Amino acid sequence: MRNLAFATSTALLILALTTTASLAVTVGEATGNGTAVAKDGTNVSIQFKAGVDDTNTYFGQLQENEFGAKGGKTSDFHGDVRCYVELSPTVAVFGGLITSASDPSLVGQFYEVKVVEDSSAAPHGQFGIVITRKPVTCLHVNVKLLTSSSGDITVH
Repeated sequence: MRNLAFATSTALLILALTTTASLAVTVGEATGNGTAVAKDGTNVSIQFKAGVDDTNTYFGQLQENEFGAKGGKTSDFHGDVRCYVELSPTVAVFGGLITSASDPSLVGQFYEVKVVEDSSAAPHGQFGIVITRKPVTCLHVNVKLLTSSSGDITVH
């Protein structure tokens, strides 16, 4: 009887946790990928999913890769999302902690990204990235936007 009561209470707890977790609804999200050429000729490529749900929980990840002007990978990093803000229906800012990188000194630093959804002026969208030692808030992001030559950026 004791085992049955324990099993029943455990099952009810799992059901309650699962039900609570499934009730969270995404209220803002940006997804996509893009490739652009920086001023120095470096090709910058990003892939991301970032957002916030109705419990104010942030989610997502960013992968950034850079390739030299003459080819060959020069650097990359991966980060988890810790903040997300939609500035307009087509512009979002997100940022977080760098969790892995080809340059170990970047691990533990922070990144912020601004993305602009695809438009007729920039059919593949725009993005800009900054790396900082300060924890990110996504409130005051100052990045130079690059126009993506391929990919698809969506803010929804």
